[in-house]
Amino acid sequence: MDLKLTYLPSSSGELFTTFTDANHAGNPDNGRSTSGYIVTMGTGAISWASKLQTIVALSTTEAEFVAACTAGQEIVWLRTLLSELGFPPASLSTLLADNQSAIQVAKNPEHHGRMKHLDLRFFWLRDQVQEGVIIEARSKSERQMRWKAKSSARSE
Repeated sequence: MDLKLTYLPSSSGELFTTFTDANHAGNPDNGRSTSGYIVTMGTGAISWASKLQTIVALSTTEAEFVAACTAGQEIVWLRTLLSELGFPPASLSTLLADNQSAIQVAKNPEHHGRMKHLDLRFFWLRDQVQEGVIIEARSKSERQMRWKAKSSARSE
């Protein structure tokens, strides 16, 4: 069986679309969560990662927010790379997450009181959303589930 990546223009017209997810306390040895993201350009994946988080998240919201920060850093790095190559992105980059609470924390500073115990570096994402670099939106869980199923089938 021959597999290949195919790059076609996106139907949405966006340069990057990023999906992020986390599993809260998924590691039975230390209670840490795993962050994961995939960045697509057009219809092809150009960057992806899955990594154990460096902190123990106290809730699903925290785990998802930390995962979104990691994905957001990748988006900004890719946007900077394109700019340095002479192709500055003209529009926002969408970061899709499946946790409504994490999205609200990124968009709304009023939620800071419930999350203030998190390291300040994780509030970097909120700044990026407020500056209009990244827009965080809710993804349809079914779409992410299809991606998860496809990616886990390929890794077997």
